[in-house]
Amino acid sequence: MLEISSGFIRGIRRPETGSLRFSGIPYAAPPVGALRFAAPTPAEPWTGVRDATEIGFAAPQYPGRIPKRLAAVVAARRSRSEDCLTLNVDTPALDGPPRPVVVWIHGGGFTTGTSGLYDGSRLATDGDVVVVSVNYRVGGLGFVDFGSALGGDPRIASNLGLRDQIAALEWVRDNVAAFGGDPERVTIAGHSAGAGCVAALLTSPAARGLFHGAIAQSGALTLTTDAEDAERAAHEVLGRLDLSRDRADELWRLPASAIVRATQEAQDARTGSLVTRPWWDGDVLPASLAAGYDAVAPVPLMIGWTHDEHRTFTRLKIAIIPMTRAALDLAITEALGPADAAALLAAYPDDPAGLNALGTDLVFGMPSQHLAERQAPRAPTFAYRLDLQAGRFGLGAYHGVDLLLQFPQTPRAEWIAAGRPGADRLALAERFRAAWLGFVRGASPGDDWPAYDPAGARSVRIFDRADRIVDDLEGERRRVWAGRDIRIR
Repeated sequence: MLEISSGFIRGIRRPETGSLRFSGIPYAAPPVGALRFAAPTPAEPWTGVRDATEIGFAAPQYPGRIPKRLAAVVAARRSRSEDCLTLNVDTPALDGPPRPVVVWIHGGGFTTGTSGLYDGSRLATDGDVVVVSVNYRVGGLGFVDFGSALGGDPRIASNLGLRDQIAALEWVRDNVAAFGGDPERVTIAGHSAGAGCVAALLTSPAARGLFHGAIAQSGALTLTTDAEDAERAAHEVLGRLDLSRDRADELWRLPASAIVRATQEAQDARTGSLVTRPWWDGDVLPASLAAGYDAVAPVPLMIGWTHDEHRTFTRLKIAIIPMTRAALDLAITEALGPADAAALLAAYPDDPAGLNALGTDLVFGMPSQHLAERQAPRAPTFAYRLDLQAGRFGLGAYHGVDLLLQFPQTPRAEWIAAGRPGADRLALAERFRAAWLGFVRGASPGDDWPAYDPAGARSVRIFDRADRIVDDLEGERRRVWAGRDIRIR
């Protein structure tokens, strides 16, 4: 039994690791009824001892459009509910010297996902750290700008999913010491959309001081869109709900499932782009990407991506980014103009390898390096690429392979892995976790990994069956991308 700010809770001891887990802890009041689109408010205290042995509800989300082979991931989700603002804590022990803390933000294209997919007990015991995994509002209930689309409705706060994460970080600041954690050594970390949230939180004035390091895996600042595009996306969803400004009150009376379905329909109609994502609102975030880069908190950063990010989306037919060479060429030409686009596109052959390289660079690789370039003068920064060819179905070093290394005992989509993991992959998993935890514990992922230096070697660590350090990775392509950040519209 343990006392936190809202009352007493009871967790469990994990027999396989000896760690303690506390699950489904409310960090904010349920965002239901009049609070559906409100900024999070503090959790209500309870009397007695609250059971904290079951994962909390996942946020409302659309379960379809997921490849059948991901059935294991879908099955791992708990039932969905708007009462979703909960978190889980894995800790080696409640006593001893205060431990570093990592707050994990799940991915899922800003529309799906749950903390229930990520078991932090192995990380907690391997690294002697406290691991907090967070649920937050996603999709139309978390990342659609209904407020602007409805004429600035004061009942609707912007960037609700990010506000939820900030509320969770405030809860960590106030409560993590009870779990053996050090509130002055908090690292935020996430994958894909979770990494996009990490990057956005780096720029948020409201999040400043709530964390002291950041890890972004396959996501950076270009996953955040501008206010104009966010409002346009909101109109696309409202159109499918047949709602206008004079009928705004119905947005609170609709079942959550209707908003989820309309958001998915808008996404299906917007092939090659995202309907739901954070946006530069001039409030919880700065007003533009340029202002965001200027506002990034001066904290240590570990950032990376995988070799075959784009191939994952094309093979699995997840059409939230441009899928074909023609679509990529068009997106880049619209953003840069014909002359600049031609110079950039010439660096990529018109073949399957060139398609994968161009799509990966556009959405993941170059935005990650650009954030590293900006952050390195402010704080120690470490960049990596994961090249492990682990995927079946020709997926290669796929989007999310790092999660399989990082959370080995979590029920992930094991079908992606190349059968039973061999000794070389197990060894790589140990190295990747050791570097990851080394960063969390001391802002350094290892003596053999030099910091990224934009005025020097620009060293990037390649994780593979045999790791190596590469200076100025893909230097020719990096140079043609210099100064060019392209957001997928």
